[in-house]
Amino acid sequence: MRAKLLLCLCLMFTWAVAQRQADNLINGWCAHYPDSPNCLPPYANSVFKFNDDGLEEIVEPLDLNLAVYYSRAAYSDANGNLAFASNGWRLVDHQGNIVSNRLYFDWVPWPGDNPDPSMVLNSLGPLFLNDPGNPDRAYLFYGQYMIGNFGPEVVKADVVFTYAYLDVPNRALISQNNIVMHDTSASGDMQACRHANGRDWWLIKPGIYEDEYFIGLLSPTGISEMQKITIPGIIHRGQFETYSYFSFDGLKFLHFTGKRHKFLHEYDFDRCTGTLSNPIVHDLTDSIPWGDHNACNISPDGSKFYIRRSPWPDSALVGALLQYDLSNANWTFLSNTFTGSPQTTPNGKEILLGSRIFLGDTSYRTLSRILQPNLPGLLCNLVTHTDTLQNTPSFVSPSNFANFRLGPVDGSACDTLGINSTEAFEKPEADVSVYPNPAREVLNVRLLNAPLKNPTVYIFNALGALIYQGPLEHALQTLSLRDLNISPGLYWIKIINGNDSFVKRFVVE
Repeated sequence: MRAKLLLCLCLMFTWAVAQRQADNLINGWCAHYPDSPNCLPPYANSVFKFNDDGLEEIVEPLDLNLAVYYSRAAYSDANGNLAFASNGWRLVDHQGNIVSNRLYFDWVPWPGDNPDPSMVLNSLGPLFLNDPGNPDRAYLFYGQYMIGNFGPEVVKADVVFTYAYLDVPNRALISQNNIVMHDTSASGDMQACRHANGRDWWLIKPGIYEDEYFIGLLSPTGISEMQKITIPGIIHRGQFETYSYFSFDGLKFLHFTGKRHKFLHEYDFDRCTGTLSNPIVHDLTDSIPWGDHNACNISPDGSKFYIRRSPWPDSALVGALLQYDLSNANWTFLSNTFTGSPQTTPNGKEILLGSRIFLGDTSYRTLSRILQPNLPGLLCNLVTHTDTLQNTPSFVSPSNFANFRLGPVDGSACDTLGINSTEAFEKPEADVSVYPNPAREVLNVRLLNAPLKNPTVYIFNALGALIYQGPLEHALQTLSLRDLNISPGLYWIKIINGNDSFVKRFVVE
């Protein structure tokens, strides 16, 4: 009993310290034009550090050698201290030391023929994720984009999707340009969501067409092959500079087509299988100008869409910060004083906005907040000028980070690890045994000291994919591995018996 309780506490502690990797947002101002006076080094970055309660600290100025007008990402250690920052092209450490000046392949040309790696115009990306198998390692996923003709209306695309592998304690680069896939995909855009086991990550990369996505799984064995899926009923139309987001519970996925056409795609997401379903397309073309590069984000629950509308190129539409309610297609005008991107905070409680106060010829940079972003219309509680800043948190697109606070689906068939759950440890008199282990032809499953309550057996492979599901008809049951077509490898077996669940690992030789 004591050993099992200790194991449970260790699992819970491991989960608790693994939640702060996205707690720092890198902000600042720098236009992407080489002659802009705002782009002279140092770039005067600032860091917003969060905890579970809210904004813990604002650190400024900080020279991170990154122009952060466009999207960027940051990665923190288990204690919430900044470890790395990147725009997908350049990688720096917590002090701005350049870890890699060019993450891209040499054959990929400098964007816009401008050899300044601090200024890369990504709409949304790159993306840091922890290594599920090693707490001292991390992945930095990034697309390598080029300008060209990639299809109807597609003038910008990622020609290869890659990752860098990082040593977190030493703030060092282990390797870069590790290829995930060669397929052409939407420029910059990528998102991740926790698998239902609470450890692994589903990774989604939109294609260059609205109906196409690439989906893979990051586990302790690495990144799986990205599977290309096509969504029935969605128009096969070219897209680039897109924005994708997961709701904080991981059950909803939203995709905004961005540059050319203004369509918001809404999906249900299955954290067990990594599948998108029940697509709904919201046509926003009447309210958003064609051709505008719109800064946007979603509410933490995925029910509201926040977007900054520019009056360019249609001067008939007033520049504004707007809220779109997905449940009833209602628009709400919130303000016309914000020019930057709405940024959802890592703790999923607020949305931040860059703002200014003008007094005569002097302007003061401030931070404004939407305190209840899940509520409709003006109930979202926009509060202006809550903090005075040295740097302007104004950028075309928001920071990109995964929700590290999202845990396992306790008690579900896909929670193969039992992370953050005490259910299996509270009843020491009940247990399950699987043998022989390693197994070759058969696997015996035995439920000990517990009455049968319609028990169900689930078997998952090392990537978390469900490969067998069936009833446990007797307290001792023998499964034929050959009949189940189970090949050699590492597997997890889960038994759900009434309100009890049990997880065991076994190997097939």
